[in-house]
Amino acid sequence: VAPDLGEDYTLAQDDQRHRATFSGIYEIGAGFQVSGLYFFGSGQRRWTTYGGDRRNVGGGSTARLRLDGTIAPRADFVGKPIHRVDARLRKRFRLAGRATLDGLVEVFNLFNHANYGTYTTAQSSALYGQPVYNANVVYMPRSTQFAFRLAF
Repeated sequence: VAPDLGEDYTLAQDDQRHRATFSGIYEIGAGFQVSGLYFFGSGQRRWTTYGGDRRNVGGGSTARLRLDGTIAPRADFVGKPIHRVDARLRKRFRLAGRATLDGLVEVFNLFNHANYGTYTTAQSSALYGQPVYNANVVYMPRSTQFAFRLAF
C-alpha cells in the first residue's frame, strides 16, 4: 500500500486535548435567580489534505500526495480554542396555590467571543487554515432569548 493511502498512526480527527465546564446558580432573593456557565475547549484536530486527488481514488482524507511526491500529514491542523459564557436571569412569580410563573432572559456567548469549528484544511488552498462558517450553536455569536415557564 502506498504510504499516503496507508493507515499511519496519528491522533484522531476532532481530538480535543482539554475541555472544562463550570456552572453556578445563585438565588438573589425576591424571586430572582442568576445562573451562568463557562465552557472552554482546546482546539480540535482536523484532517489535512494536499487538496488534489493525484491518485484518482475519490479524494477525501486519501488526497494527501503532493505534487513533489511528499505526503501531507493526517490530522495535522489544530483549530483555535473555544470560550463561551452563557448567563440567565430568572424572576419567579407566585400564583394561586402551588402555581408559579417564571420569566427568563438568557444570553448565549455573552462576551461574543469568536468561536470556530470548521476550517479550510486543504494545503493547496489560498484559504488554508482560515475558519469557515459553521451553524452549530456552539460557534454562534452572541444571542439572547426571552422565555416564560408556567408550573402548576
